[in-house]
Amino acid sequence: MMSMSSNADIEIRPTAGLPQEESIYLRVTPQYAEDLESSLREAGVPAGIVLEFSATTELVAVMVQLASAGVTVGSVIAGLRVFFHRHDGKKVKFGNLELTGFSSKQIEKLLNDAVTGWEANNE
Repeated sequence: MMSMSSNADIEIRPTAGLPQEESIYLRVTPQYAEDLESSLREAGVPAGIVLEFSATTELVAVMVQLASAGVTVGSVIAGLRVFFHRHDGKKVKFGNLELTGFSSKQIEKLLNDAVTGWEANNE
């Protein structure tokens, strides 16, 4: 059972990794972590589930290595698009966005806007 504040089926919280890692973390509802990891890998994005030690297991972290050759924000978005397509019809909370019934172009625009805002806040 999920302990999220929204009524989303899936929650993904993007956060910046440590500066020396050149990575981002996509914290996701636990039962979807492996699927998110494989969706990113299908898009050529090096990603892996990270073991985090905390008092809660609300979300599981999937780390994306941005420093790897050829990895761009566009390739991360491509991986997320694969994931969203697999879960079409489910309510997905991505950061502050609730996504349900959006076309892939609408999702791509929302993700581009979210990533642009994230990059501006983490420079």
